[in-house]
Amino acid sequence: RGFNSMLILVLICHLLPAPLASEKVCSKALCLTEDYQDWHPDKSIKKPFLVEFDFLVSDVKKVDTANHLVTLELKMSMEWLDGRLSCWSQKSGCDITDSNTINLAWKPALYIENLMEMKIKKAFANQEVMQLRMNESTVVKYTSHLELTWSCSMKFKQFPFDEQYCDLNIYELHLRSRTNFNMTTRMLNLGRFSEFSPTVRDYKYALLQQSKAGFNVEEGSRGRKTVATVGFRLKLTRVSSKYFVMYYIPTGLFVIISWTNFLIPPTAYPARIGLLITTLLVMVNIFNSVLMSTPGEADGLTALAVWIVSCIIFVFLSLLSYVFILVKQKLTKTKETSPLQKINTTKEKSFKDSDVLFLIINSQ
Repeated sequence: RGFNSMLILVLICHLLPAPLASEKVCSKALCLTEDYQDWHPDKSIKKPFLVEFDFLVSDVKKVDTANHLVTLELKMSMEWLDGRLSCWSQKSGCDITDSNTINLAWKPALYIENLMEMKIKKAFANQEVMQLRMNESTVVKYTSHLELTWSCSMKFKQFPFDEQYCDLNIYELHLRSRTNFNMTTRMLNLGRFSEFSPTVRDYKYALLQQSKAGFNVEEGSRGRKTVATVGFRLKLTRVSSKYFVMYYIPTGLFVIISWTNFLIPPTAYPARIGLLITTLLVMVNIFNSVLMSTPGEADGLTALAVWIVSCIIFVFLSLLSYVFILVKQKLTKTKETSPLQKINTTKEKSFKDSDVLFLIINSQ
């Protein structure tokens, strides 16, 4: 009887249908599992869940030193695993360009620190692209072309030899723990294909790895949480060659010209005074131009402004030295003329005047 009951159970198990896999719901090219939830990543992926980023800076469109803003064009790609997604018709993979279909899938909810403005640019007639590659688990790659403007703290104490570091920090604020979710930078690149040719050519650019590993966020009564962080640091090194031609060399030559006044005789008053005053006025005009057209430092002068002030001081010292020479010559002449010499000179002048008067009378 026991053997018969075991046989019956085996036959029942064979006759029952196999458990069905989770059914798929398809929308155009994308298929999702029936229990798909777009507010969290695939929980079947081993922890920590990793999202890899590729950053390609194609152009630096504007560097606003007055408002401390940087604008650039950025191609950002994110890649992660999601076994809940599949392609509707192709087994190897597919490209999805419809925004409504892309929004059905889970994507990291990103927050960009100090962001002022963001525009999604079109690439190949589409604003964003999602690519699926079907392997053991579906590899999802989401690519978007952005134009970002964010604030960057700049210091101009060493202008025009300054270097600026602008951090682009991106956070995922919805997922609480970095132990279960993390983001990392896989690739940093400048330029689309080969040489980088930005719109703003006043700087040399370099992309550096981000220094932050995590970011603490206040959640009110729930306390603080550490969220995942990704991004890069944009290094801007100013090209200073044109400032040498425009300011350093001319002002240095004006100082040398002011020194040539010592070759002119001290009695040539118009030549020496005209040379020094004209040079001083030109230097003051250049200094005003530097203050108006170059970035300034709130708590002091830039290196270029300090150089021009030094040149103005040298020219002013040349003027003071000429005044000192004139005063010294006048004092020397005063000491050399004694009272007896003054009487003799007055007598000689009176005799000469009387001779002239005598000649005039006789001629009449």
